[in-house]
Amino acid sequence: MSGWNAMAYDGKDTVLRVLRQEGTQFLDLVDSDEAWERPTGAGHWQVRDVVGHLVDTTEEYFRAFDAARSHGEFDPAYGLPGMAVRVDEEARAFRSEPRAALVERLRGDFDKMMGIFDALTEDDWSNLQVSATANNGAFGFITNAGNVKVRGVELESTMLPIDRLTLSLSGSFTKAVLQGNETAPPGIVITGAGVNGDYVPMSPQVTAQGSADYVIPVSDNLQILTHADASYMGTAWTQFARVNPYQHELPAYTLTGVRFGLENADNRWGVYLFVNNLLNVTGFIGKSGGASTGGVNDVQAVTVMPRTIGVSFRAKLH
Repeated sequence: MSGWNAMAYDGKDTVLRVLRQEGTQFLDLVDSDEAWERPTGAGHWQVRDVVGHLVDTTEEYFRAFDAARSHGEFDPAYGLPGMAVRVDEEARAFRSEPRAALVERLRGDFDKMMGIFDALTEDDWSNLQVSATANNGAFGFITNAGNVKVRGVELESTMLPIDRLTLSLSGSFTKAVLQGNETAPPGIVITGAGVNGDYVPMSPQVTAQGSADYVIPVSDNLQILTHADASYMGTAWTQFARVNPYQHELPAYTLTGVRFGLENADNRWGVYLFVNNLLNVTGFIGKSGGASTGGVNDVQAVTVMPRTIGVSFRAKLH
């Protein structure tokens, strides 16, 4: 086994070489009529849906990067159940795109992303950027936390127990630990700065997701889709040191959602009734306190979206 470290800047060339090699092989593999509509291990997705998912996700990253650089606004987070629905719909929305055009579009996205990776500096590659609070609580800022060691395990399974029913399960256990002491810019003292061995903030150790999809054909060109999902987010903390007065716990929570709809079998259109956060759980995804909120005991919190009931419609117009 080689001794190179993917987290170290010395390993950058190796990581990007492997990524470029695997990405190129994937693009070559899917770029054929024989492979295009073949089934995959991702439930009801075909090969073309995996390509559509990569196009959708990669281009969404580009929009987020641009918004971050310009300090602009970006769409709020969907939450895990909402994201599961969106990812499925957006991936299959590309089904009417010609294979050659969609693969070429993904090749362009891949080249653009690799250019971004190539330009990463040693600080970009090796160090974790985190939020911190000045010792007087007057302001927060982004600072360099140094190196982090991440160890864990991920499990994923897709099952087809009966015809037209797809069950998907996944989960992870991750231990992300700071390797060295957190530092601040000259002249600033961080309240409760992280020290070697601290767990990384906003990083739950345990996550899990599950979903079930059942398709009921009603004609040669119409089908009913029923979908249910659940996701678990383990406990996390907002900053490093537990003695930090600006440190807040983000308790574990579980979200559930359902969706029921009628769609074209070729995925050109679909109409759905959905309920996100079915049990109306209050899940905290961020907490902060300080001078900007009125004091250390005046906490400002961000939660997942409450129970949301609605109807969605999608259609390919070309």
